[in-house]
Amino acid sequence: MEIAGKTNLTLGISASKSNLMVGDSVAVNLDLENIGQYAAEQLTLTLTSDSALGYTSFTGTDWSCTNSGTATTCTSASLSSAGTAQLALNFLANSERAVANITAEVTTDNTDFDLTNNTANTTLRIADQRLSDLWRDYEEQYKECILITYPMIKYNTSLFIE
Repeated sequence: MEIAGKTNLTLGISASKSNLMVGDSVAVNLDLENIGQYAAEQLTLTLTSDSALGYTSFTGTDWSCTNSGTATTCTSASLSSAGTAQLALNFLANSERAVANITAEVTTDNTDFDLTNNTANTTLRIADQRLSDLWRDYEEQYKECILITYPMIKYNTSLFIE
């Protein structure tokens, strides 16, 4: 929705992958757009990550970012009307977590007409490498058994009839 004489920021979020192993890197991609008719001045983007993710770096033109624990704050001087900006914040999965939530919010010193589109979130899953290793070992050890048994069960139900 475009409103005359107003700033209106929108924020989208995505991750380069949603299923991680401990030790994997992931990029959290943020897409900003000003759909209002006035430029947005003094933008602040705040991203809160799960403690299972460790911030490593960012990429983005005309932005600067700092990190403290689970909070990453990025700032930019302005975003023109109809302007867009992309940032990628990079993290390292440093501990197992069934669900790791990431929330981002963008604000401006201007009056933003619609604050409901200024936040976004995504969810990642982080598994311990040992689980992957266990499954791989199990799969290798029982591969022949799985390949032979499954088709028999699937197509020959008489095996279970007494």
